Amino acid sequence: LFLDDNEDVVDAGTWEDTSDGSMLRASTDWIEHRDAHGLEKFEPSRNFEIVTRHNGQFNVSVALSVLPIIHSPFHSLAEIIDQRCQPSIALANLIASPWTPLYTALIILSKSAPSSDEDTLIDTLAPHIPVIVLRHGLDQSRFPSRPHMSAFRPSSALVLRNGLFRSPETLSSLRYEAAERFLRWREVERAVESIGASHRETAHYISEKAVVWDKAKWEAEWEIRLSQDVSTRAREDTVTTPPNRVIGPPAPCIDPLHLSSLLSFSLSLLDPARARLQKSVSKFLEKLSDGQVQLAMMGSLCIGIGIGFMLR
Repeated sequence: LFLDDNEDVVDAGTWEDTSDGSMLRASTDWIEHRDAHGLEKFEPSRNFEIVTRHNGQFNVSVALSVLPIIHSPFHSLAEIIDQRCQPSIALANLIASPWTPLYTALIILSKSAPSSDEDTLIDTLAPHIPVIVLRHGLDQSRFPSRPHMSAFRPSSALVLRNGLFRSPETLSSLRYEAAERFLRWREVERAVESIGASHRETAHYISEKAVVWDKAKWEAEWEIRLSQDVSTRAREDTVTTPPNRVIGPPAPCIDPLHLSSLLSFSLSLLDPARARLQKSVSKFLEKLSDGQVQLAMMGSLCIGIGIGFMLR
């Protein structure tokens, strides 16, 4: 894919077998130096590395086995960067340099349409390294890109090779994507380490302050305190006696519905009722004494008599 008919590769090197794949260190340039006798000598730069996996299956186990390979340069970079250094554009520019050991991209070669296993693999690895999916014989534009994938989406192997070897802009973009993923991983690791350190300090503080209950010591102290309390109480020369309680006869129970009580209550209501009736009658008589009321009543009486004669 990268070496056949590639004029940019000056030395292909040889494949080296690893425990779970192969690795190739190739060169796109020569390094010139002089030996001890002053003679010029050219050696391949070995400036790019290809790591392959033998297992072609797309599953979570493959993703978990690839992550340590991706994180290996992460740990190397994290060791030389000051922990107090916050993420910044200047730091990203340094990390995106082609001389840092970060892997530029992860290329997935597929001959079929996307599957759930492939999506799981991409979703697991894409937050850690720019992922490029190359499908042989299929139109790349028909398949949507997964989240966190690389912005570089070549439509063919030729476009991919030209982007990596002959397009400084594409290569720089991939390096910046790799640097951004490293900085994100670094911040996550720092946060986890901070939380772990806080938990360790809390556990250490609790372990130092915690009081371990000693049964033998508690029994000895209890016996000593008991002896002291008995001795003190004996010197007081007093005897505690319970207070005498005088129990009197029970109070009589009064039934509110007793017949005599009910009769007395009913008679007590007669006087207010009589007074209210007298007041109402007196008000009615006062209104009758009014001339207008009498005239109205006489008129009503006459009208009633007239209507009676007419009905006959």
